[in-house]
Amino acid sequence: MNQLTKEFLKEITVNSKQSDRELSKKLNATQPTISRLRKKLEKEGVIEGYTIIPNLAKLDIEFVIFITLKWKDYTNVKELEEFNKFLKYDKRVLFSAPGEGFEDKTKIIMTFHKNYKSYELFLREMRAKWAEMLESMDSFLVSSDNIITNFDFNIINRIDE
Repeated sequence: MNQLTKEFLKEITVNSKQSDRELSKKLNATQPTISRLRKKLEKEGVIEGYTIIPNLAKLDIEFVIFITLKWKDYTNVKELEEFNKFLKYDKRVLFSAPGEGFEDKTKIIMTFHKNYKSYELFLREMRAKWAEMLESMDSFLVSSDNIITNFDFNIINRIDE
């Protein structure tokens, strides 16, 4: 990755609202160069979207929940695909990915809930549909008004430090 691309990514990570004109001035490049670079990075999937970092508490989202689980039988591919489809399209799920973790957990799910009842209903739905396929499941609840470090991709700017 060349230096201009790195600097461009750092700048839009800090503020994705910046226009190509503003970025070209900051990066000492022409506006057409910056526009082409942006389009190239979007096409290659380096940039998948532009987002804001909302204050969850002010949006009446009371809880951020992290759920870790272990799938019982990985040979049951059809059920696993259905489960992944459920996670992909459920409006309460912000993030979900397979991985390796605590007590041999193999998936992490992150959900947002307006209140404890919403979280409880989500868990009931998960258990009703998938309990037979899950070996274990644990949750970690975070109150949105106690977040110390919010979700922020400015970490990209600190990677090389």
